[in-house]
Amino acid sequence: MNKKALSVILLSLSLGSVSAFAATNHQNTQKLNINAATVKQLDNLPHIGNAIAGRIVKYREVNKGFKSVDELAKVRGLSSQRVKLLAPMITVGK
Repeated sequence: MNKKALSVILLSLSLGSVSAFAATNHQNTQKLNINAATVKQLDNLPHIGNAIAGRIVKYREVNKGFKSVDELAKVRGLSSQRVKLLAPMITVGK
């Protein structure tokens, strides 16, 4: 198996674990308001590291908040697919 195929498989498995986490965990906890969350709180989301959490906060400050969860995909490093997987765990607080 070549490296590219292995990377695709690992990414698929990784995103599947986020989906499983979202399906089980969002029912047991409150959603995280991305318009009020700290870098540390955002960093606790699956597959959101400190760097992306910082970009989320910076985007929020520059754009005066997120109008929708889908807008999170405009942050560098976050694909619409990842946002879709995170959606059950986050809110914009409306």
